[in-house]
Amino acid sequence: MTRVWIIGATIAIASVAACGTNGGPSSCPADEPASCPSPAPSYASDVAPLIQQYCISGCHNPNGSGSTVLASWADIHVRVTTVYDQIYQCKMPLAGSPEPTDAERVLLLSWFVCGSPNN
Repeated sequence: MTRVWIIGATIAIASVAACGTNGGPSSCPADEPASCPSPAPSYASDVAPLIQQYCISGCHNPNGSGSTVLASWADIHVRVTTVYDQIYQCKMPLAGSPEPTDAERVLLLSWFVCGSPNN
């Protein structure tokens, strides 16, 4: 959790101007939760459906246009910092693609703050 917080703080400070290729800097909120909520979001019931909807269905599948496959927790886990950075900085999903709602985005970021458990 501390590592994700440090990464998030560094990103927030260092890349405010770069944030938001999917809507511009003003539309990329600094909405990372300060701590892990209780209960922690579940990968199986909370996170995986969002990853399926916003990532896998468009690009990040074995047959998609994205070079990174995110079809499982293991796929995300080996790239956890990169996936977190892309979501937090509003770089993914790409402009013109369906975007998560504010509540869905906070749920995803909460899962990362909780250590991205395979639960």
